[in-house]
Amino acid sequence: MRRRRWDYEDWPSENRRVGVWLASGTALLAICYILGIWTGAALTRGHSQTTVEYVPPQTGNTASTSGSLTPIPGVEDTTIVTQIYNRVKNSIFTITAVSGGKPTSSDAEEDIGTGFLIDHNGDLLTNAHVVGSATTVQVSGDNRQFVGRVIDADQLDDLAIVRIPAPKSLEPLPLGSVKSLQPGSLVIAIGNPFELTSSVSSGIVSGLNRSMSESNGHVMNGMIQTDAPLNPGNSGGPLLNAAGQVVGINTLIESPIEGSIGIGFAIPIDRFIQLEPEMLAGKPVAHAWLGIEGMDIDNLMRQALH
Repeated sequence: MRRRRWDYEDWPSENRRVGVWLASGTALLAICYILGIWTGAALTRGHSQTTVEYVPPQTGNTASTSGSLTPIPGVEDTTIVTQIYNRVKNSIFTITAVSGGKPTSSDAEEDIGTGFLIDHNGDLLTNAHVVGSATTVQVSGDNRQFVGRVIDADQLDDLAIVRIPAPKSLEPLPLGSVKSLQPGSLVIAIGNPFELTSSVSSGIVSGLNRSMSESNGHVMNGMIQTDAPLNPGNSGGPLLNAAGQVVGINTLIESPIEGSIGIGFAIPIDRFIQLEPEMLAGKPVAHAWLGIEGMDIDNLMRQALH
């Protein structure tokens, strides 16, 4: 089929009129657009030019019309960790317990942890799993070496007291309370991770009143969870609050590797304060117990017991 080529002259008269109107309307719109641009430019030139300037944020405690700015805790005062560390470091010690034979024998195994001074009698608080079954341990700190005597070890609470002839000039660490903490509170851990003595790390309280199982299956309750990095060797060391008070004893980590992934646990110092008189006297801690053991019941036992 042949296609007819339509020229303008071939359009019907009605279509030609529509085309004329469309062309005229388009031209009118173009003229208005150009006049609008020209008019806007003229008006802009007739007024003073406005300049937008960048105002840097205020820092520190600069006062403003709406009141003084409050610094963010832990960010503005970046020296708080250093101040606390310098105040308490001389009262924190490395504890080495030897088990499985004499220190010079090939069967001997060393368990290295941390302890901290709690009184002027030379008593150090640490974890029971740090001293193990040893009656004496090696203690080093303040550029000195001591032989420590294990006064008491409570395996269920994982707490132990080691006594050394510490100089009277050393100040015991002040004990606080877990009640001073809430999720987000600043905490500081000091210890000997991987035998790196007097190491400090800091973080926040991630949670309170946690329950965690030890390797022997014993469940410890009321634990403080923190993201302050804890590693092997931190056990028995202090967890301090922003006032420099001991609020916990670093004890456990939850990790698929042998190192910190930011989930650590500390025994609340409140638990030791409850046990302090018995432990300092070397008395066994009495624990409540129930002489009932649970077990699974299979179909045969169910039938036998009706």
